[in-house]
Amino acid sequence: MIEDRARDDAFRAIGRYVVEFSNLIRDMRERACEYVAKGVPDAYLPNMLLGEAMPSAIANAFFGLCRLAADYDDDEAKIAGKLRSEVTKAIETRNDIAHGDWFIGLMEFRKREEGFAPVKPMNPRLIRTIPARTEGPRKIVELSADDIDKLSNPNR
Repeated sequence: MIEDRARDDAFRAIGRYVVEFSNLIRDMRERACEYVAKGVPDAYLPNMLLGEAMPSAIANAFFGLCRLAADYDDDEAKIAGKLRSEVTKAIETRNDIAHGDWFIGLMEFRKREEGFAPVKPMNPRLIRTIPARTEGPRKIVELSADDIDKLSNPNR
C-alpha cells in the first residue's frame, strides 16, 4: 500500500540521517583523539575522555584543536568558521530529529456529506518543544523522506 511505503521511506530516511550524523561526530572525535595521542600506540585511550561526550563538546574539542594545530591565515579562518557553522547547524538539526516528536503515516482527511474521508498521506511532521526558543516554544517542520535524505546527502 502506498501509505505503508511512504511511512517506511520516512523511517528509513530518519535512520540513515542518524547514522550519517553519527559518522560526522565519530570522525571529528577520532581526529581529535589521534592529534592528542601524537602517535602513541594506544591512540584509542583519549576516546575515554570524549567517548560519551555530546556532539557539541566533541565539535568544540575538534575545532579548538584545529586552531591550535594550525596558524590560520585570513582565508583559512573564514573556511574554519564556515565549517564550524555548518557543524553547529547539523548538531541543531540532529537534536530536532532525535529529540522531537515525529508524526508519520497520518492521513489528510476531507469533510464529505457522509463524514470525513481520507484523501492522501501527509508528509512526516516533526514537532520539537524548546521552551526558551526565541521564535516560540514549538517548532513544527514538515519533512518528506526526500527532504530527510537530502539532509544526509545534499547532492541527492
